[in-house]
Amino acid sequence: MRRRARLIAGAIALLAGGPASGHVAPSERENNRYVLLAPLGDRLRLVYTVYMGQVPGRRARQRMDRDGDGRISDAEADEYGRQTAAQAAPRLSLEVDGRQVPIVWQEVDVGLGQPVTDAGAFAVDMVVWVCFERPRERLEHRVRFHDRFHLPDPGETELRAEESPGVRITRSQLGDAGKSGAVRLDFRWMGGPGPAETDGYTLELAVDPALATFTGESCGEPAEQSQLAPRLIALTGALLAIGIALWVIRRRSKVKGRK
Repeated sequence: MRRRARLIAGAIALLAGGPASGHVAPSERENNRYVLLAPLGDRLRLVYTVYMGQVPGRRARQRMDRDGDGRISDAEADEYGRQTAAQAAPRLSLEVDGRQVPIVWQEVDVGLGQPVTDAGAFAVDMVVWVCFERPRERLEHRVRFHDRFHLPDPGETELRAEESPGVRITRSQLGDAGKSGAVRLDFRWMGGPGPAETDGYTLELAVDPALATFTGESCGEPAEQSQLAPRLIALTGALLAIGIALWVIRRRSKVKGRK
């Protein structure tokens, strides 16, 4: 699973190569962030990605290389990932159905592409899963998210919500005043956490228990079968791969449209 995550991250770096335009490629001197909230039937997946630009990425690689051999080992990359995760977690606020949820990352992965110091941009992916309480009884949920993590040299921020089978997002908006008309799932801005810090983000959803994915015992329910853990890992990998593919296709389409 760890090797697959690194290969996916490496694929992002390769696909993003070339001149920066429309943020298909990483920024030259700025650091971007991408936040995804993706609910299932019994839990919420929060993916927080810090995408270091070419110049700051090169500097960060030099700091990672503790032994100065020009290559970055898994241990060196992991240490950088843990440091980034530790800095981000206390600056994020997540409330699910009225209860405050501490950010405890279940997955942290540093996707270097090439594990060398003379390369540039790279990404740090951090993932947390939050269980819904009484998921088969309570079929509507409300999430509030604040981001107070300030990246150095901030560039683009994208905050996105993603539906899954049997899970319909009924509200998705920056702030919490009133309820907007159409449901908008994607928000972007430049420079810092912006409205996600000042106004926060509100997500509401409705679950169809006949269609939604309920992953079982780790969210307080009896296991339906012994393969639940492998199924959850496979589902996570599939959702991540699909999200990456759509992200790349969407940005490349924008670039073509501007030429």
